[in-house]
Amino acid sequence: MTESLKPAKKSKAELEQLIKANGGKIYQTHDAAPGTIFIAEKRTVKVASLQKAGKVDIVRPLWLFDCIQQGERDIGRSRLLLPLDPGHMFYITEESKASLNDNVDEFADSYARDTGVEELKQILAGMPRKFENHFEPSAFMKELEEHGNDLGDLSGWMFKSLVLYIGRGYQIKPNGVTGGSLRESLSPEDLEFTLACNTARFAGAQVVTDLANERITHVIVGEDKSGLKPIRETLSRRARIPRVVAYQWIEQSWAEQTLLDEERFAPL
Repeated sequence: MTESLKPAKKSKAELEQLIKANGGKIYQTHDAAPGTIFIAEKRTVKVASLQKAGKVDIVRPLWLFDCIQQGERDIGRSRLLLPLDPGHMFYITEESKASLNDNVDEFADSYARDTGVEELKQILAGMPRKFENHFEPSAFMKELEEHGNDLGDLSGWMFKSLVLYIGRGYQIKPNGVTGGSLRESLSPEDLEFTLACNTARFAGAQVVTDLANERITHVIVGEDKSGLKPIRETLSRRARIPRVVAYQWIEQSWAEQTLLDEERFAPL
């Protein structure tokens, strides 16, 4: 019904030739055939009349260019018309709004059409800088268990129900447990201990450094046993006493893909 302005300026006659060259048919009246798609990018008298009636959607010529471009990219595949999305629309009836939104994600990125560089820049610019994450892993795991889909048999979750206390000299960092020694590098024994603790975290364990935490299930001990006696004295006053094990318990359990008997790894 009108010329196009974007992405290329073409007259109404040129658009009609483009449609015919790609297998389309042209009608000059709005009621000539059922399923007619109305193309316009300017509010002419005829376009304004259709908008006022509010019975048909009016599509920007951009949709034509997108269909042709996608067809060229999909050579060898079935030639299909692209579903309309909100960016293609000059005017949308109330009945069509919901269905058009189903063709794009929450950031207006099309599910069916390849996105160009410039359009991708616009989509990224419209995204929030930070996303709120309401996902709760513990709640998700509990829901899986309630539906009989427990992940406990997978090696990546073998320590998921455990809360491990890490002895003194170590601290939890956002990317894992690291040695708290003043030395610039860890000793081989400290490195093994650190790797064992990080393995447990990877496999679902929660690692804490506060011995007062009542949820502790295991106390992990390194080669330095100097703090073991006061730890055991503190634990002895609890109704539920956590297991005290050497870090090799984690290593061997991970190697054998099952939780081994803690008694074999009790520190002397």
